[in-house]
Amino acid sequence: MEKTDLTGQKFGRLTVLKKYSEKNRGVQWECVCDCGNITIITGSKLKNRQIRTCGCDLTRPKYEFNGIKVKYDLTGKKVNMLTVLQVSSERKWGAFSWDCLCDCGNKVVVRSDMLIHNTIKSCGCHKNEVREDLTGKKFFKLTVVKRSEERNKDGLIQWDCVCDCGGTITTVAYTFRKGYPKTCGCEPSRVSQKENLTGMKFNRLLVLEEAPKKGKRIRWKCICDCGNTTIVGASCLKGGKTKSCGCLRTEIDEDLVGKTFGRLTVIKENIEMRRLKPGRGAIWDCVCACGKAHTVVGQALRYGEIKSCGCLQREIASAMGKIRGCDHLRGYEPDRVDGISVESLTRGMLRNNTSGYKGVSWSSKKGKWRAYITIRDKQKSLGNYDDILDAVKARKEAEDEIFKPIVDKYEEAGGRKKYKRKMPARD
Repeated sequence: MEKTDLTGQKFGRLTVLKKYSEKNRGVQWECVCDCGNITIITGSKLKNRQIRTCGCDLTRPKYEFNGIKVKYDLTGKKVNMLTVLQVSSERKWGAFSWDCLCDCGNKVVVRSDMLIHNTIKSCGCHKNEVREDLTGKKFFKLTVVKRSEERNKDGLIQWDCVCDCGGTITTVAYTFRKGYPKTCGCEPSRVSQKENLTGMKFNRLLVLEEAPKKGKRIRWKCICDCGNTTIVGASCLKGGKTKSCGCLRTEIDEDLVGKTFGRLTVIKENIEMRRLKPGRGAIWDCVCACGKAHTVVGQALRYGEIKSCGCLQREIASAMGKIRGCDHLRGYEPDRVDGISVESLTRGMLRNNTSGYKGVSWSSKKGKWRAYITIRDKQKSLGNYDDILDAVKARKEAEDEIFKPIVDKYEEAGGRKKYKRKMPARD
């Protein structure tokens, strides 16, 4: 496809002289600018008008007024209520400024960027204009009479108002939109009246006197039936959240002596331990079914949090195969002999077995069949064999030597094998 020849064409201030070169990014053209500079531009940027000069427009001579050079001539332009007169000798924040005349007759100096971007409307007089005449309007008990001659400290317009009681007040307009003031002050704002709780009793607490506030919270000093004094918030007293100095929480609801909780039987209350650890409630000395003594908090007993001295947890852990050969677990348990799970000895192959025989696997490192057996979570190697049948034979002999006595002992103790439940055939 033949490309367009741009020779002699003009784009902005650039005139194409000749083709300069052709690269992957497109054809480049040699151009001359109106300022006389020669530059190389890509053809696509010329046709798309992305580049129109050699860059001289960024540094071209600026307008000069009274020895001051500026980029834009704003003389005579009107921006909202301001008319530009001339360049000001005064600079604002280091920027060029202009002397402007407002429609109200005031003169003001404005920065160039504020005029160009239209971010200023007047000399400031438009802020003082009354947007809405409030004369005669009523807000709650206040009726606006007239606009006040004085402004507030922020320069805002104020209004003179008369109250239903006959009093007068001067305020700004935005306060009416926010809903205050409602009166001239004849009716004080409603404040929640503080209730005097002195002498009143709440459960075990008798109110003595008012205590220092904590932030905005009203608090009262109280004496408990047990003799302790405490400071409680008024809301906690009236709402029933606080009933005592804390003694009620630690008291015993009932006598637990002689009662049994799980494997623990309560013998007596440990007064000394309760005194050393206040706030935890009653502490009881117990004896476990295994014969060991144990000290437990009463709440943990009543809620079933603690049921033994720890032997019950060990039994559960042993049943899960985590602890072997506990003294009180010796003997024959269901599916377990001497801490060894019979089910683990008699179960079938794992799903990831690739040899087809239990306890036999291929050793890629040695290039032979490896036989092994696992007992008490420890794996014992039975040797490496070239023939898989020899490895299976070694595994079978190890099972007869190690597993069979355990299984026989389990069956003699009354254990029985578990059979998989057959699923009914589908029609």
